[in-house]
Amino acid sequence: EWIIEVRHKLLITEYLVLLCTFVAIQLKGINAGIIFGVIVAVVEFVYTTARSHHLTRVSKRSRAVWKPQEWKLLQDHGYHIQNPKIMTFEVKGSVFFGSSLQLLSRISEEMGINASTKDMEEISSASPRHVRINSSPIP
Repeated sequence: EWIIEVRHKLLITEYLVLLCTFVAIQLKGINAGIIFGVIVAVVEFVYTTARSHHLTRVSKRSRAVWKPQEWKLLQDHGYHIQNPKIMTFEVKGSVFFGSSLQLLSRISEEMGINASTKDMEEISSASPRHVRINSSPIP
Protein backbone atom coordinates (compact mmCIF):
# COMPACT_ATOMS: atom_id res chain seq x y z
CA GLU A 1 0.00 0.00 0.00
CA TRP A 2 2.78 2.50 0.92
CA ILE A 3 4.59 1.77 -2.34
CA ILE A 4 1.62 3.15 -4.29
CA GLU A 5 0.99 6.13 -1.98
CA VAL A 6 4.61 7.33 -2.18
CA ARG A 7 4.55 7.53 -6.01
CA HIS A 8 3.47 11.17 -6.21
CA LYS A 9 6.26 12.26 -3.84
CA LEU A 10 9.15 10.86 -5.95
CA LEU A 11 10.64 11.47 -9.34
CA ILE A 12 9.87 8.73 -11.86
CA THR A 13 13.48 7.49 -11.87
CA GLU A 14 13.56 7.35 -8.06
CA TYR A 15 10.28 5.45 -8.05
CA LEU A 16 11.62 2.93 -10.60
CA VAL A 17 14.70 2.33 -8.42
CA LEU A 18 12.38 1.81 -5.45
CA LEU A 19 10.21 -0.66 -7.39
CA CYS A 20 13.25 -2.59 -8.67
CA THR A 21 14.63 -2.82 -5.14
CA PHE A 22 11.27 -3.91 -3.71
CA VAL A 23 10.78 -6.62 -6.34
CA ALA A 24 14.37 -7.86 -5.93
CA ILE A 25 13.92 -8.11 -2.15
CA GLN A 26 10.72 -10.11 -2.64
CA LEU A 27 12.32 -12.49 -5.16
CA LYS A 28 15.89 -12.91 -3.89
CA GLY A 29 15.86 -11.88 -0.23
CA ILE A 30 16.93 -8.80 1.68
CA ASN A 31 20.70 -8.91 1.05
CA ALA A 32 20.57 -9.57 -2.69
CA GLY A 33 17.66 -7.14 -3.08
CA ILE A 34 19.49 -4.29 -1.37
CA ILE A 35 22.65 -4.94 -3.40
CA PHE A 36 20.60 -5.00 -6.61
CA GLY A 37 18.87 -1.75 -5.59
CA VAL A 38 22.21 -0.03 -4.96
CA ILE A 39 23.49 -1.17 -8.37
CA VAL A 40 20.34 0.11 -10.11
CA ALA A 41 20.63 3.44 -8.24
CA VAL A 42 24.30 3.87 -9.22
CA VAL A 43 23.55 3.10 -12.88
CA GLU A 44 20.65 5.56 -12.86
CA PHE A 45 22.82 8.24 -11.21
CA VAL A 46 25.65 7.87 -13.72
CA TYR A 47 23.22 7.89 -16.66
CA THR A 48 21.39 10.98 -15.40
CA THR A 49 24.48 13.01 -14.52
CA ALA A 50 26.32 12.05 -17.71
CA ARG A 51 23.49 13.52 -19.77
CA SER A 52 23.07 16.70 -17.76
CA HIS A 53 25.79 19.09 -18.86
CA HIS A 54 25.07 22.52 -20.21
CA LEU A 55 27.33 24.54 -22.52
CA THR A 56 26.99 28.31 -22.68
CA ARG A 57 29.07 30.86 -24.55
CA VAL A 58 29.85 33.73 -22.19
CA SER A 59 31.31 37.19 -22.71
CA LYS A 60 34.54 37.20 -20.73
CA ARG A 61 37.62 39.17 -21.60
CA SER A 62 41.19 39.14 -20.46
CA ARG A 63 41.87 41.04 -17.25
CA ALA A 64 45.59 41.18 -17.91
CA VAL A 65 47.30 44.55 -18.19
CA TRP A 66 48.30 45.18 -21.81
CA LYS A 67 50.15 47.95 -23.58
CA PRO A 68 47.72 50.19 -25.50
CA GLN A 69 48.68 48.85 -28.96
CA GLU A 70 48.48 45.23 -27.73
CA TRP A 71 45.09 45.94 -26.15
CA LYS A 72 43.79 47.40 -29.42
CA LEU A 73 45.11 44.40 -31.36
CA LEU A 74 43.44 42.03 -28.90
CA GLN A 75 40.12 43.89 -29.10
CA ASP A 76 40.19 44.22 -32.91
CA HIS A 77 41.15 40.64 -33.70
CA GLY A 78 40.73 38.46 -30.62
CA TYR A 79 37.29 39.69 -29.56
CA HIS A 80 36.00 40.83 -32.97
CA ILE A 81 32.18 40.77 -32.97
CA GLN A 82 31.65 38.93 -36.29
CA ASN A 83 34.70 36.64 -36.22
CA PRO A 84 36.21 36.30 -32.73
CA LYS A 85 39.47 34.39 -32.37
CA ILE A 86 39.03 34.05 -28.59
CA MET A 87 35.87 32.48 -27.16
CA THR A 88 34.93 31.58 -23.61
CA PHE A 89 32.55 28.74 -22.77
CA GLU A 90 31.02 27.83 -19.45
CA VAL A 91 30.27 24.17 -18.78
CA LYS A 92 27.79 23.30 -16.05
CA GLY A 93 27.30 19.77 -14.79
CA SER A 94 29.41 16.66 -14.73
CA VAL A 95 31.54 15.63 -17.67
CA PHE A 96 32.17 11.91 -17.97
CA PHE A 97 34.14 9.96 -20.56
CA GLY A 98 31.03 9.22 -22.61
CA SER A 99 29.74 12.79 -22.62
CA SER A 100 33.12 14.43 -23.32
CA LEU A 101 32.98 13.59 -27.03
CA GLN A 102 29.49 15.06 -27.28
CA LEU A 103 30.69 18.18 -25.44
CA LEU A 104 33.71 18.50 -27.75
CA SER A 105 31.38 18.23 -30.74
CA ARG A 106 29.15 21.03 -29.39
CA ILE A 107 32.15 23.28 -28.71
CA SER A 108 33.52 22.65 -32.21
CA GLU A 109 30.11 23.43 -33.66
CA GLU A 110 29.91 26.70 -31.70
CA MET A 111 33.38 27.65 -32.94
CA GLY A 112 32.53 26.80 -36.55
CA ILE A 113 34.98 23.91 -36.83
CA ASN A 114 33.83 21.13 -39.12
CA ALA A 115 35.45 17.87 -38.04
CA SER A 116 34.46 14.27 -38.63
CA THR A 117 33.60 11.89 -35.80
CA LYS A 118 36.94 10.15 -36.34
CA ASP A 119 38.77 13.48 -35.99
CA MET A 120 36.82 14.24 -32.80
CA GLU A 121 37.71 10.86 -31.29
CA GLU A 122 41.37 11.41 -32.19
CA ILE A 123 41.38 14.89 -30.64
CA SER A 124 39.61 13.76 -27.46
CA SER A 125 41.98 10.84 -26.90
CA ALA A 126 45.17 12.78 -27.67
CA SER A 127 47.53 13.53 -24.83
CA PRO A 128 49.06 17.01 -24.71
CA ARG A 129 52.43 15.33 -24.18
CA HIS A 130 52.23 13.65 -27.58
CA VAL A 131 51.15 16.65 -29.64
CA ARG A 132 53.75 17.68 -32.20
CA ILE A 133 54.39 21.21 -33.34
CA ASN A 134 56.69 21.58 -36.34
CA SER A 135 57.53 17.85 -36.12
CA SER A 136 59.07 18.15 -32.67
CA PRO A 137 57.44 16.89 -29.45
CA ILE A 138 56.44 19.43 -26.85
CA PRO A 139 58.79 19.10 -23.83
